[in-house]
Amino acid sequence: STIEMGSLVGDYITVNAAARAGVRIAATGAPIASITQRVSSITATLVAARLTTSLQYRTSSSGTWSDWTTITDTTLHGVAVNSAPSASEIRVLLSYSHPLVIPKLFSVLADNPPANDSRTINLSAYMQRE
Repeated sequence: STIEMGSLVGDYITVNAAARAGVRIAATGAPIASITQRVSSITATLVAARLTTSLQYRTSSSGTWSDWTTITDTTLHGVAVNSAPSASEIRVLLSYSHPLVIPKLFSVLADNPPANDSRTINLSAYMQRE
């Protein structure tokens, strides 16, 4: 119903904003703790246990992209930074299991009703590493 859709859209907007903010800070070379803290601050209204975050990068050589690699932390001139090389493409993927407010009603209205009492919101944002 209207309540269910409003709740779902609100969470979608929150997860989208968090992915975009996370990739923006990741593109500056920020360490993982700073990236995840930024995502967490935006998603504070969501159930943290239902949110997963994945930080990845890939590089391009002669027009061919590498496979996605998980971002780790490293140091550069004694400063903690993420491992994505300069000019690589960074991807922040967020997945949130949105709890349905009225699951039985939603399953009647949905073309593809969920098997449980939630719907998964998957969003990703991309940006080039500085």
